[in-house]
Amino acid sequence: MNAVAAKPLTSWRPHWAKRFGTAPFLPMSRAEMQALGWDQCDIILVTGDAYIDHPSFGMALIGRTLEAQGFRVGIISQPDWHSADAFRALGKPRLFYGITAGNMDSMINRYTADRKPRSDDAYTADALPDKRPDRAVVVYAQRAREAYPDANIVIGSIEASLRRIAHYDHWSEKVRRSVLPDSKADLLIFGSGERAVIALAHRLAAGEPIEAIRDLRGTAFMVKPGWHPEGWVEIDLTPPDTPLLEPLPEYTNASSILLTWTAVDGAVRYDLEGIASGLTATGYRLELTPETHPDGTEIITRVRAYDKAGNVSGWSSAVSTIIDRTGPTTTIDGDPPPALTNNSMPTWKWKGDDGTGSGVAYYIVKLDDEPSFTTTDEMFTPSRGLEPGVHVLRVTAVDAIGNVGNELVFPDVTVVNPVVVRVTPLPGSYPINQVSTVVLGVTGVVDAELSVAIGSTDLADERIIEIARTVEMSKFYVLLDEEVLSPGELVLTVTAGATVEKFFYEVLNERSGFGFGRLRPW
Repeated sequence: MNAVAAKPLTSWRPHWAKRFGTAPFLPMSRAEMQALGWDQCDIILVTGDAYIDHPSFGMALIGRTLEAQGFRVGIISQPDWHSADAFRALGKPRLFYGITAGNMDSMINRYTADRKPRSDDAYTADALPDKRPDRAVVVYAQRAREAYPDANIVIGSIEASLRRIAHYDHWSEKVRRSVLPDSKADLLIFGSGERAVIALAHRLAAGEPIEAIRDLRGTAFMVKPGWHPEGWVEIDLTPPDTPLLEPLPEYTNASSILLTWTAVDGAVRYDLEGIASGLTATGYRLELTPETHPDGTEIITRVRAYDKAGNVSGWSSAVSTIIDRTGPTTTIDGDPPPALTNNSMPTWKWKGDDGTGSGVAYYIVKLDDEPSFTTTDEMFTPSRGLEPGVHVLRVTAVDAIGNVGNELVFPDVTVVNPVVVRVTPLPGSYPINQVSTVVLGVTGVVDAELSVAIGSTDLADERIIEIARTVEMSKFYVLLDEEVLSPGELVLTVTAGATVEKFFYEVLNERSGFGFGRLRPW
């Protein structure tokens, strides 16, 4: 194991939180954090001394040094160690807890050389005693671990430095083991520690796990059995497992895609074929711009892993996605409804085409000024008859990933309702043979068929004779005889398109000299 050479303190690139500036005092509460605009501390220092913001106090000096590197540093001073609550006062630190007993060894601070309790504490407000526990480093570290079991715990100060290895303990007259296993700390920094703590903070901020940091000068740590000492060489020819690349959507209109894959044990970097190499994280965001990735571009890649010995895994299965930023086109299918019609429930038909895109998902349909609605059908017939006048239908297609296409505007459709403007003879009472022929004059007939009923019985088509048909005026003869006509009340119902009109006659039993079968054009 080779220790990393010390860097000048000013050579580190400041952490991003440098933008928050310098705190008047290192925050000791959530309220003070919020006043600084912080949502979390990067580092929380726990000390057995009162917080005095002066370089003669080690934690103030270390805290300000870390702050100068751009880190958000909070401080917990003389916490109540009887529970973990006080250690949660500032929340969980993003990088680590920094634990210290204070400027003095806590046992010397609390006891005289002949092991009698001291009556005052020079590093506490009003010199009050009993503001810190015996062996404060161990107690504070254990409480911090209890507060946040997954937080990084780093211990230091003169107390930790003197106890980093097995040592004779005057107070118990025993040889005690290192403070590391008792405190359950992840790392011990001994000596003045400013260079080591700065390097540690930057490396943790860069994503390096604390258990992997084993090359900092001035640090001590516990290792598991089988840990390799300096000079040990291990031959490793086994490639890492092949990572699993998460699938991508078949189509995308996003401005970027996130390529993610499973972490592989022992992997130190990854390559994305054709996209990026030397990646240390298990994710990579690829920006998609029209200039570099036009519509229809297919992004295909796969991933492989490298371990620290340089062994490389096989390529993963490839994943792909197609760039689709264009909505579908909509066109008229067949002939549109006629421009002028008596049909108050016309049918519009269309078809959508998304080319090589994700496919049409649905259509947005809007008739005149009515609210729009969505449908997957490619035709529309109103559920109720349209009012006379001009009607316009608009249709827009939307594809499976939300791209909106062009708006199709159908030609105007003008609905006209026919009107019976003349009927001869006029409704009234007539001898039976005088109503053998009824003449109808109808305006507005375009494409409607005229039908006539006597009572509830429809007349056969051959009884309705079309004489003339124009939009301005159409003329029809309705032929009646004794098969459909009898004395009494006669209701003549005329239907043309949406128009239904009734005419009421009284048919007399007498005759006027004309018999049935002879047309009578009135």
